[in-house]
Amino acid sequence: MVSAILYRLKTGCQWRELPVKHFFKVKYGWQSVYYHYRKWSMDGSWEKVWNKPVHKYAGSLELSCTAPIHRLKEEANR
Repeated sequence: MVSAILYRLKTGCQWRELPVKHFFKVKYGWQSVYYHYRKWSMDGSWEKVWNKPVHKYAGSLELSCTAPIHRLKEEANR
């Protein structure tokens, strides 16, 4: 279930276009994936799962969307 949700978040595809057959051996629909995503979002589960590694590895993570631009500028100035 988590893999299907992460796929949807990464690709930005519509829930209805989620390739559920790729993720499950049993018959689940996109509605089941959305149900779990919504449930876990509402109860704070996603936030807890995300925050723990972010805080643990904050020093080595580059979460800025402009990070590649800064890196290119630094390399160009060398």
